[in-house]
Amino acid sequence: MADRLTFLLGKDPATSHGGDMTMFRTLRAIAEERYDVETICLSDQPHVREVGAVRVAKPPASPVRLLVGSAVGRRSLVHTRFDIDGVCAAVEQSSANRFVAVHSYMAEPYLRARGAAPGRDLLISTEVPESSVWRRTRGLGARFEARRLQRDELRIARTARAIAGYDRDEIEAYRAGGISSAHWLPLTLAPAERIDVAATPPRLVVLGNRTWAPNALAAQTMVEWWPEISAGIPNAELVLVGPRADDAISSLPSGVNDLGFVEDVGEVLS
Repeated sequence: MADRLTFLLGKDPATSHGGDMTMFRTLRAIAEERYDVETICLSDQPHVREVGAVRVAKPPASPVRLLVGSAVGRRSLVHTRFDIDGVCAAVEQSSANRFVAVHSYMAEPYLRARGAAPGRDLLISTEVPESSVWRRTRGLGARFEARRLQRDELRIARTARAIAGYDRDEIEAYRAGGISSAHWLPLTLAPAERIDVAATPPRLVVLGNRTWAPNALAAQTMVEWWPEISAGIPNAELVLVGPRADDAISSLPSGVNDLGFVEDVGEVLS
């Protein structure tokens, strides 16, 4: 019987789009070369059945319950939020002998599961550390929470069999902190076919899922700066690509084109 590996995800790869899901699909394809692979994911469509996928309803956030749970458990808000009973139950019912938490916070329900053996079975894919996101994008008030997040991330890293990520500096920081099982993954996507852009106007692309607040902020900032950036550059165009929230930018200056979600990013970029 082949080894079985289960990915624990905070979003549903069948309905979610973005760079993190693109990298996850690449990571999963590599894992499938050696393991039988399944996913346990939070989803807004938990009723959808699919072989190799267990979808767990993501409960709505209750601010009061979240604050109380964070205080009692002495954990950050994010790690408290994703410690979900349904994921814990799915882990207990899984036959996998390896679990990969995609983001450190998805390890929380695993650690609560009966029979969990983190030092032997638990692996972490750090993706984008939430502590960095909070520290850099959520203002001064979030810096205290960023410290609690970093403490949680270090706790999870020390518990797991191994931890890996795509950011070399982040992994070196883990290793400097005494976590010798931290590994840098030099994983990239295959390069797109080279095309001749000499005959096209100068374009700048902002690519990202804008339902995630940091990406939305980046797009908003570029739109605000665009008139000054493009001044004196004939036919310059700013192109926004990626899903957008309902309250997305409604008034765009001249030279800005918002394509929203597209089925084939490569085709758009070519």
